[in-house]
Amino acid sequence: MTTNYQEALKKGWAVPVAKGTFSFDSDGQAHLLASKCGHCGTTIFPSVARCPGCFKANMQATPLATEGELHSFTTVRQGPPEWKGEVPYIIASITTADGVEVMTQLSCPPEDAKLGMNVTLQISPLYKDDEDREVLGPVFVPAN
Repeated sequence: MTTNYQEALKKGWAVPVAKGTFSFDSDGQAHLLASKCGHCGTTIFPSVARCPGCFKANMQATPLATEGELHSFTTVRQGPPEWKGEVPYIIASITTADGVEVMTQLSCPPEDAKLGMNVTLQISPLYKDDEDREVLGPVFVPAN
């Protein structure tokens, strides 16, 4: 079953875990949104207002590659008190194909996570909010 999360967001049936974290292109492909400095070219995720490289406030939103490589991870077996999603879950450091390091969830059984594995971005439901809407967030999954 394919879920049209883009439509669910537009109609208010779902909400993003954090505004400005991801977007969809015209083909419906999800991308993480990073900030790229117009002065020095530094790209960082999540988006920031001021460049951590040159400290200029010349940042533009830029979509990141949807593929990457797993560099490190940890399995969270007990989430923080406010976490409403399932446990265990994996927090991972992934370097996207365009060289930007992101911290995000990896969606696979913990025993299947392997350093160096290729991963692909997906938008997935993380939990339901108090209004029973799906809270959507970016996760990476093992590439096929």
